Amino acid sequence: MAGGRAFCNDRPIRCTAKTSLREGSLGIGFSGRTHLDGVKRLVERCCDAGTVFWRNGSGGLSLAYVATGRILGYVEEHMNAWDFLAGHLIVAEAGGRVKPVDADEAIAHGGRVIAAGPGVFDAVAGLAMAAYDV
Repeated sequence: MAGGRAFCNDRPIRCTAKTSLREGSLGIGFSGRTHLDGVKRLVERCCDAGTVFWRNGSGGLSLAYVATGRILGYVEEHMNAWDFLAGHLIVAEAGGRVKPVDADEAIAHGGRVIAAGPGVFDAVAGLAMAAYDV
């Protein structure tokens, strides 16, 4: 529930306070519902920005890693709502920022996921937009 804060094993969690992409890793997700070209451009832009890209195969787990400060942020061009809406809330409650989505639209069609600590969110969103919005 919004306003309830975020916890792991009864301990409060927080997104990273880092302010530079060079200070950590960015989680990247992709699936067969999108063209591979976008993720290739994103990986290239991550390397150019000096951050390490990371992929574990689970967008939901990656969002939990953002919320606990284990990674700087997470980007995926398209995820189903049931895979990211709860993670969005957890990141926000842990002090992070997320790209706003319309929940009804996401349930019907999925959506783009951008989530990160507040100090790197704008840079992460910029990488994603440069990679996907060509």
